[in-house]
Amino acid sequence: MPSATLVILKVFTFAAALDSGAVTPDTMIDTHGGHLRIADAQISDLKKLKRASVRDVLRYSSNVGTVEIARSTGQEHLQKMLRKAGFGQPTGLPIPYEASGIAQLSRRWDPVTFANIAFGQGIAVSAIQLVRAFAAFGNDGDMLVPHLVRTVRDHNGEVVYEARRTIAERLVTPETAQTMLDLLGTVVSRGATGRRARIR
Repeated sequence: MPSATLVILKVFTFAAALDSGAVTPDTMIDTHGGHLRIADAQISDLKKLKRASVRDVLRYSSNVGTVEIARSTGQEHLQKMLRKAGFGQPTGLPIPYEASGIAQLSRRWDPVTFANIAFGQGIAVSAIQLVRAFAAFGNDGDMLVPHLVRTVRDHNGEVVYEARRTIAERLVTPETAQTMLDLLGTVVSRGATGRRARIR
């Protein structure tokens, strides 16, 4: 089974492609029988598919299919999506030494780097960055400012501080957010990559 990091981060490649209009969930993708060579790099899939819908590329976590989806939307759209997701920069939580992660979003990627980042390699993110970005799909596409605590009360039980819901960034449109929720649901369906995470 592919590592969780690869499965999780490739989701944002799908979001970029859907939000840009490059694909729909039913767009058919050439997955090259599960093997794709780019320069001196060989990209392979566990489940060998010749063609698959965008929905099934995510469902079966096809690295090859994800690269082709990234190609369809282009490097500029993918970089924009990762930047809006907050990868490579602190979230602004009031804690010292928050890690920024590694995203390489300020330079042009060579074809191998582009492919690797499309399916989750060559990029490092923190847990809070990931949670905040994923939560946008459940918030109609809005990415919120994270908080450490919701409320603080004094010794009499009176509220002295209450965190407010503040939008940091519009990650995707509400329509794309709903589509992503639907697609993510297929990842835990019978026979899919994340089937063991299905809530029974």
